[in-house]
Amino acid sequence: MELYNTETGRRELLRSVEDSRSNRPITIYACGITPYDRPHLGHAATAIRCAVLRRFLKLLGYSVTFVQNVTDIDDKIVNRAKQRGEDPAVIATRYTEEYQLEMSLLGVPVPDREPRVTEHLATIIQYIEKLINGGHAYQVPSGDIYFSIASAPAYGKLAGHDTAQLLSGTRAPVRKEKKHALDFVLWKSNADPIGTFDSPWGRGRPGWHTECCAMSNSILGDTLDIHCGGLDLLFPHHENELVQAECHNHAPFVRSWFHLGLMLIDGVKMSKSEGNVVTIQDARERWGIPLIVYNILSVHYRSPINVREKIFEERLNNLVDLFWFDHQVAALAKVHHTTEEKRGHLADGAASDILESDEVHADELRSRCIDALSNDLNTPLVLAAMHEAVQRGIVLLSNPLRHLAALVALRKELRIFGETLLLFPPSYSFERVYSDASQVVKRRYQESGTSSEILTLDELHELLEKRDSLRAVRRFPEADALRHRIAQAGITCLDGSPRRWRFSTVGGKEES
Repeated sequence: MELYNTETGRRELLRSVEDSRSNRPITIYACGITPYDRPHLGHAATAIRCAVLRRFLKLLGYSVTFVQNVTDIDDKIVNRAKQRGEDPAVIATRYTEEYQLEMSLLGVPVPDREPRVTEHLATIIQYIEKLINGGHAYQVPSGDIYFSIASAPAYGKLAGHDTAQLLSGTRAPVRKEKKHALDFVLWKSNADPIGTFDSPWGRGRPGWHTECCAMSNSILGDTLDIHCGGLDLLFPHHENELVQAECHNHAPFVRSWFHLGLMLIDGVKMSKSEGNVVTIQDARERWGIPLIVYNILSVHYRSPINVREKIFEERLNNLVDLFWFDHQVAALAKVHHTTEEKRGHLADGAASDILESDEVHADELRSRCIDALSNDLNTPLVLAAMHEAVQRGIVLLSNPLRHLAALVALRKELRIFGETLLLFPPSYSFERVYSDASQVVKRRYQESGTSSEILTLDELHELLEKRDSLRAVRRFPEADALRHRIAQAGITCLDGSPRRWRFSTVGGKEES
């Protein structure tokens, strides 16, 4: 598998599966949340894309150890706690638990380790002490401890700039105590008893950059295989992690930097300052989990994700088709298996001899998906391959008994890669996807000033059956009236296709 490495600016091969099995697992570290507010779509996008990387590596046969931290003490947490008259630990626990719940609903697997800063203070303090003793850090009269970038000639290699260029991009006022404007804090001295801890340098709390590298190195070792995080963390956070870790360990800190594109809302970066933050809960209630995941993965992980209602709509039918096909084949296989079993035609679950065993479609899908994910985790190509496979599968459903073996094999591969991409979250069924999609369509009708009813799936099937019966006896005006009623629910009838219907407000040229 190849991944793009931000530090080198090129795609690079990971260690082989054989190396992973014989020596140690692939180690992945991801920058986690600072729990001072509700989890938002940016958190979801990071977690989903890291989970896909993790699951695909396991699918390839790698052993993986995934660590994601929780920065459970920080200025933002302390300030929020003071505003509300609460303990910082209460604030941090509340939002950490909400984040974990949202990840569970999204189907994101739990990290192998989830270290919290407050549980690793001794490790962080020892880390800082070693940097001071090595001549890489110094204390100023206020009590703060700073890292000295003058002690690290390679500073700036991750961001790809020299110190003069990096300094020109800073906006914060430079403290006169620092030896260099880009020196960064390792320990913030603070006598306030709220949210501070004892140290050899007095009370205070650790700097953000130090927390991550101290915890990741203590759990995963001096050199990490992959370090994940948003592109907005590249400088200064990841740059400052890298430089102090390499000075501390005298070894490379990260083999491959896996940076993720930003989250945009209607083309504008999502941020509290813009007032356009969308919480995960709000997004779930508006679009449903599978559509959120589908849209995140429709964009390559290094590109920005643009959240727009129109884009969600235009991708809706592809998602519904996937769940519909999965549901149809599962039901068909179950009915056929039961029928054959009653007739005594099945032995040990073997397929009936009236069915063909052609699995060419499934093999092609598997090959395309593995190639796409192996090529810098190209999830848009995987979704395209899955969509094409579903369309071929719908054609096979025109003669389901003849093609049952091929349909079952195709569904199996769609399930494997759908689960790798988190497209089948817990508790989601075709019925629920249909219900979520109906709400999306109804909202579009309402926003355009057109009334629309919502049909339940059972109501839709009943109307389709009635319409078929009327058409069969050539009562076309009545059949057309039913087609019109179905259309008012935002659904188009597909005559002559096993699919039979499709949401009609979705389509047109896809945007990104």
